[in-house]
Amino acid sequence: MYSSVLVGLGLLSCILASSVFYLGCPNQQWREQRPLQFYPALSASLVLLVISWTLFRQTFSAMSSAFTLLCLLMLALGLLPFTGVLDKPGKVLAGKKKRIQKGLQGYKPQWWVKSLCAVFLGLPIAVAIASLLAVWAPGDAAVDDRSQFTMWLISPIWLTAVSLVYLFTSARRMLSLYLGLNVLLFTLLWIARFGG
Repeated sequence: MYSSVLVGLGLLSCILASSVFYLGCPNQQWREQRPLQFYPALSASLVLLVISWTLFRQTFSAMSSAFTLLCLLMLALGLLPFTGVLDKPGKVLAGKKKRIQKGLQGYKPQWWVKSLCAVFLGLPIAVAIASLLAVWAPGDAAVDDRSQFTMWLISPIWLTAVSLVYLFTSARRMLSLYLGLNVLLFTLLWIARFGG
């Protein structure tokens, strides 16, 4: 019973962290105006994620807690953008008609660019992060259950990268960040494997 309460609190903390982060993003659709600034929202969500991981850690192993947290985060960040359409469509359009018309002036569709970049640049990011964890963790990744954890970790990291891409206001910004992350992570991986 006690462990169920801790897992429930961890789940609630993770969803709250995702919600706070989403409310601080420029493209959020819950409110007419963005209620939170990005960096305070990011800081608060990171604190909530640490609390969530700590609560999960009381019941699960450290690796299982991290995996659970990443999967929940991926799911929440993937579904939160759709919550803006839960109101009646007429109410949504009536309340945001001016905002929608203003946003359509000079609009250039970027969803396909963002989607393609997220899929093709998110996978190397996920592979590099999982590989860094395998290289830097103590012990031998080939013989213990860490190899399975490393393999299964790629999916939630990749899908989290795909989910986060739609929070960017411009495809150019997203592309430069994802390319920079790829270069940084693979440089770190090369240093970890061959640099010393």
